[in-house]
Amino acid sequence: SIENARGILLNICGGPDLGLLEVNEAAEIIHGVAHQDANIIFGTVIDNEMGDDVRVTVIAAGFDRWDES
Repeated sequence: SIENARGILLNICGGPDLGLLEVNEAAEIIHGVAHQDANIIFGTVIDNEMGDDVRVTVIAAGFDRWDES
């Protein structure tokens, strides 16, 4: 889970038909579960080989420490 992450790298890769609406929807989902003050850096890649597929890659960091003892 990326819940409450304070730093997020987000990459969205899709075919030539990938639109801003799809990119925004993915970013909003990530923003909704991240920490309210999270620094979210995202980018998009158009790859003709993707066709109608979309790949979302998320790297999250900056979680609060959790003591399991």
